Amino acid sequence: MEHIPDTNMFLSEVYRVLKPGGYAVFSVPFIYGKHDCQDFYRWTSQGLGRVIKQNGMDVVVLKNRGGVFLSIITLISNFIHSKFMPSENGWRANGIGRKMYFGFMAIAMLPIIFLSWFALLLDLIIDRDSANTSGFILFTQKPEIENTSST
Repeated sequence: MEHIPDTNMFLSEVYRVLKPGGYAVFSVPFIYGKHDCQDFYRWTSQGLGRVIKQNGMDVVVLKNRGGVFLSIITLISNFIHSKFMPSENGWRANGIGRKMYFGFMAIAMLPIIFLSWFALLLDLIIDRDSANTSGFILFTQKPEIENTSST
C-alpha cells in the first residue's frame, strides 16, 4: 500500500471486489527506507486501522512484522543497497552486465538475510510488542452484511 498514491481509491476497489465475508491481507513497511520509484506512505497501526474502517472493512488481525532488532537489520540492509546498488531500474535493470551485478549483490546480501532471521527470533523473545517494528501484517474482512460507510 505504500506504493499507491490514492489509498482510499485502492481500498474502495478492494472492498468492491471482495465477496461479503471475504478477506484481504496486506503487508506494509513502517521503519523502512524509501524503495522503488513510487514510495508514498509509511503506515502506523492506528492509521491502518482507521483507513480500513473508513473503507467499510473490519480489522481482523493487525500484527507487528518484527521489532527493534529486525528494524536495525532492515535499515543496515537498506543502507548497503543505497551505497552499492545503482538506483536506476533496480532489479529491473537491462543488459546482462547489470543483471549479473544485481545477481552478485543478491548473493553478497545472504549474510544480512540470515541475520534478519536471527533478529526476528530475538524480537519474538525480547521485543514482541515493539513500538519499533519494521512493518505490519494486516488481515481485513468485508462484513457479511454490506456496510454503507465505505467510500
